[in-house]
Amino acid sequence: MSPPQTPACPDCHSSPATDHVELCAGCGTCNECHAGWYRDSTRCKNCAEADFAVADSQ
Repeated sequence: MSPPQTPACPDCHSSPATDHVELCAGCGTCNECHAGWYRDSTRCKNCAEADFAVADSQ
């Protein structure tokens, strides 16, 4: 049996388990690759702003 796959950034393959990065809960890209994150957010600005746009349109 293979070990469970740890999540990693699709761009640079950094993992929170080994590289002290945070992964976006939306797209999975780490905070090293993404240009911006809101403070205390689990999502990068791109995903967070997309969420805001969806909320505004409803």
